[in-house]
Amino acid sequence: MKNFKVITLGCKCNQYESDSIAMQLRNKGYQYSETEPDIVIVNTCTVTARAGMQSRQEIRKELKKNPFAKIIVTGCHAQTEPEEIRKINDNIIIVSQDKKNLIPEFTHKDSFEDSIIKTVCSDTQFRFMPSPDEASKTRAYLKIQDGCNAFCSYCIIPYARGRSRSMEFSRVIEELMELNENGYKEVVLTGIHIGCYGKDLKEKTDFTSLVRYLAKNSTKFPRLRISSIEPDEITDEIIEIASSDSVLCPHFHIPFQSGDDYILEKMKRPYSRKFLYDLTMKIKNKISDASIGADILLGFPGESDEYFENTFSLLKDLPVSYLHVFPFSPRKNTPAAKFKNQINGKITKKRCEITRNLSDLKKDEFYKSQSGRIKNVLIENQRDKTSGFLKGFTENYVSVLLEEDDSLKNRITKVRLSFNEQTKTMKSELY
Repeated sequence: MKNFKVITLGCKCNQYESDSIAMQLRNKGYQYSETEPDIVIVNTCTVTARAGMQSRQEIRKELKKNPFAKIIVTGCHAQTEPEEIRKINDNIIIVSQDKKNLIPEFTHKDSFEDSIIKTVCSDTQFRFMPSPDEASKTRAYLKIQDGCNAFCSYCIIPYARGRSRSMEFSRVIEELMELNENGYKEVVLTGIHIGCYGKDLKEKTDFTSLVRYLAKNSTKFPRLRISSIEPDEITDEIIEIASSDSVLCPHFHIPFQSGDDYILEKMKRPYSRKFLYDLTMKIKNKISDASIGADILLGFPGESDEYFENTFSLLKDLPVSYLHVFPFSPRKNTPAAKFKNQINGKITKKRCEITRNLSDLKKDEFYKSQSGRIKNVLIENQRDKTSGFLKGFTENYVSVLLEEDDSLKNRITKVRLSFNEQTKTMKSELY
């Protein structure tokens, strides 16, 4: 019997794919081992230069720790920079995106058929990968869409993942029902550009139609969370469904990227600063407790102090709950890598620091606003390492600690929230 190990970098789509590969290998009789793997699978990321560097570091680390293991490398960095990976070691098996779903079938071979990697993914099919079949984790991810058609000027992902393609509508329903039967209490719907869901299918549909169906049949499914969705694809109906205490959690993670109209245009983002303001206020006016997170990309070529201040002031004025802040990273073959007026790295680093400090303040404000409220918390299977308390998330994405016994694990429990300003934690008690 062989042992295996999976290392995942990057997004929730990668996490879903890694979980699926691990589950399939277990079903074939393989055992998971952190310390003595015969096979190591590294699922890489390339969204930033740092992510690519971290991917290569993980590969080198595993080669050193497990010199006799078979190393299989896949994911976005493997797709766009295969030669960089080959430089590390000639014996690494590199698997392209369109073959990733076949990894469980070929772990016993030395190489993959047709394993020559093109640096641009041209896959046109949605590659189904089965969902985990047991609730070893509290929440599951379900990838319902892959690829992206947007081609924002800074982004390598359309080249790494290919064009948008979707899981069949009926298959999504089947997978969600099966996850519910297998004991999962929450599923995160994920995709590279989830708002494009269904547009490529023969029987045309869209993401709003899927959410509408899930809401109407909510008793058949776990509670659902959207991983990330573009601002111009959050419809009024999706907001209405999230407000109705139905299957959809009132939590929106939105890639703003910038709050300046000039920079948004240079990024090829199809909305304005005013649109972001109006959308955020629309959500909060409809769902006062909604958690709204935003991705922010700073240091984009041509981002003057004035343009940065436009972004910062917008974020300061808006009732966002947290920010994910990234420095611009020139990605090879993207238009923005060749733009003039590249920003000094020290300036970008300082802007990121200032904006992350704002994120901390926004999170504290949001948590304070939730103190004293009654919420439904999904208790996770792993306790908090620092306090030893049970931990979980409310439907509106508040991280909660609870001093109770293990019988509450993997259950949705009603609690009263209490924010501790000194420790910046949300303690709670059963309600």
